[in-house]
Amino acid sequence: MSKLHVSNWLELSVNKLNGVLHALVSLFRTQMTIYVGNLSYDATEQDLQEVFSEYGAVKRITLPIDREVNRIRGFAFVDLETDAAEENAIKELDGAEWMGRQIRANKARPKQI
Repeated sequence: MSKLHVSNWLELSVNKLNGVLHALVSLFRTQMTIYVGNLSYDATEQDLQEVFSEYGAVKRITLPIDREVNRIRGFAFVDLETDAAEENAIKELDGAEWMGRQIRANKARPKQI
């Protein structure tokens, strides 16, 4: 195989790989996550699962723990199966009374570094 053929083959392979990587990055960027704030310190992952499953299949729940006091930090992140389910959950739950608190539900902002 000549150097020209190898060079062309490598260029095509790199272009295909770039296309796949671009598609994967786009896929992850479009995934919305719901920020749920002002949670009761008694809320559990199971409690959130029960509430959010009313709006669609729950893909993931993140309930950060404060290491110093060993309790939840009062907020969570929830991913549902579809954007439509997440938008509906936000619409219905933002400002709702839950476990004695008025919770906040909105689209999570990207993590600031």
